[in-house]
Amino acid sequence: MQLSMIAAVAFLIYAPFGYIPALGDWLIAAVANQTSTVLAAIGYPVNFTAWNVMERNGFRTEIILACTGIQSIAIMLGVAWGVRSTLQQKIVGFFLVFPTIYILNILRNAFVVIAYTEQWFPYLPGIASNGEFGYESFFWAHNVMAEFGALIFLVILAYALFTILPELGNLADGLYQLYRGEVEQIIRPKTGMSDP
Repeated sequence: MQLSMIAAVAFLIYAPFGYIPALGDWLIAAVANQTSTVLAAIGYPVNFTAWNVMERNGFRTEIILACTGIQSIAIMLGVAWGVRSTLQQKIVGFFLVFPTIYILNILRNAFVVIAYTEQWFPYLPGIASNGEFGYESFFWAHNVMAEFGALIFLVILAYALFTILPELGNLADGLYQLYRGEVEQIIRPKTGMSDP
């Protein structure tokens, strides 16, 4: 039941942005503008060639819904709000998850834009290129470094949620025990059954 609740909460947070184009576009535009503001603040201004496309040095970076962090926010808020907890724990979980992921995602976008437009990582085109000039820097910055960094951060954030929401630890242990038991039943031969 708690897993279903987590999934339901995550879906309810994500769905308006994923299925109502006006809301999704609003979020994309906000993130693109905030990313541009951060870039300008650190002395790296970009030009917009479209409402969600930034350009510098002849390289363009498009901000899409996946660049907004809404999926991670929805999943982590689903975890924070989907387990049994007090209202105070849910509020603390919200303030731990939402602003942290949102701000770090803006910084992640800024890193990717700079790394791509400055061609910081033009390595191994055989595995990192899609045939587009300079794409290797985008691949390494976005698909490898930023994703790895996000994974590390989400593990740290999950640990922080475990400390705020002890019930989350009980849920994780219960799931582990459930799946471990299922795997053991598959692997171990049933007792009392004769070999063929």
